[in-house]
Amino acid sequence: MKRYLLIGAGTLSLSIGVIVIFIPLLPTTPLLLLSSYCYLKSSTRLYEKLIHHKILGSYLHNYMKHKAIDKKTKIIAITTLWISLGISILIAPLIFVKVLLFIIGSGVTMHLRGLKTL
Repeated sequence: MKRYLLIGAGTLSLSIGVIVIFIPLLPTTPLLLLSSYCYLKSSTRLYEKLIHHKILGSYLHNYMKHKAIDKKTKIIAITTLWISLGISILIAPLIFVKVLLFIIGSGVTMHLRGLKTL
């Protein structure tokens, strides 16, 4: 039973992680790390499939081994973040929301810039 719960949790986390790749304010990495942990504890086959995935595998490997992301990923992430935030800030009706979005965006940018670049 525990195995199936972990597989379910890993699959749910992976699904949400893939979806939030396209939503800049939500963190992808913790969801992918959770997926890899759940799969590691429940299914060697799914774990191997995830860490050897063409796109997600290198992302996970670089983050787990080096605490780093490649330069292209970093640039795309920060650019996408600020484009979507810029639109949101323009549309938001309340100044409080605008300021909050700016603060969150600044924090995410500082975190991304703080990661090592491969």
